[in-house]
Amino acid sequence: DPLWSRGLGDVYKRQLLAFVLISSISLLVSFLSTNTYLQLSEKLYLLKQQDIPGLDAAARLNDKSRLIVTKAPLLVTATSNVARQQAMNELESAIEDMDSLMQNLADYDRYFRELIAQIHNSLVLLNQSVARRKQIHQELLLVSNQISPRFDELITYLETNNPNLSQTAQQSIVNQLYYFAGFVEKVKNDATFHDLDNTILRLEKAGMMIESELMGSFKGHKTAEKQRKFAEFLILGTRQGQLFLLKNEQLDLQYQQSFLLQNSQNHINQLASQINLYSDSTNSRISTSLQRAIDSINRSIKSILLLLSLIHI
Repeated sequence: DPLWSRGLGDVYKRQLLAFVLISSISLLVSFLSTNTYLQLSEKLYLLKQQDIPGLDAAARLNDKSRLIVTKAPLLVTATSNVARQQAMNELESAIEDMDSLMQNLADYDRYFRELIAQIHNSLVLLNQSVARRKQIHQELLLVSNQISPRFDELITYLETNNPNLSQTAQQSIVNQLYYFAGFVEKVKNDATFHDLDNTILRLEKAGMMIESELMGSFKGHKTAEKQRKFAEFLILGTRQGQLFLLKNEQLDLQYQQSFLLQNSQNHINQLASQINLYSDSTNSRISTSLQRAIDSINRSIKSILLLLSLIHI
């Protein structure tokens, strides 16, 4: 029957069309699923390779910077060379760790490395300054320990072995020497340049008065040695004397240490601030990336559900 044959042919055509449609939709669903998977995989890969290691590095950098903030003052306050060296070793180890962590912060690598180099330089100079200051302290003690014996020797000479001076002149010089020796002792305890300058001015004035009163009292070869000892003692009260030079350098190092310590702390705070900015930026980037991935998945799911509904229909 031709009519029946034509109807059967239409059925076959419809089935073929349905099959092609279903196959096309299935391929499209498969394509959308694969594409979504690939996009999600790529975003997760980037998170794993860049952002998450960067956050971990930033957190560890913060830990190391806090360690430096804690340990740096020990370079100044340590009670022994061993304790100071131990603190310096820990600081250098922390800085080496920070330097290696830079590998995970490519965008900030150069800037962070410069900050860390400045911190390291400040700490090295600080350690050297403290070592020199302690050395000066020992030299000052050595000079100070020589003051009393030399002073006693000069007083004894004036009181017993100098017929060229009157009793009044001898007593005046002795009084001046006591005054002079007191200020010489004060030099090593002066805490500021202003105090040191005032002390040296008084010493220079007292020294000139002693020299003036001693003028003419040394005659003959036997007194030449005593004259030399008076001169060596009085030079302690001048700006050319070892006492002043050592104390002046010690005060200079003291101010230098305050500057270097503050400078290193400022750089550490600057580094910490930049690390926090980096962490915030990375967190924002991760959040944006994840949200985009979620939106992509949602769009793909909606598209797949729509296609599946078409198949159902």
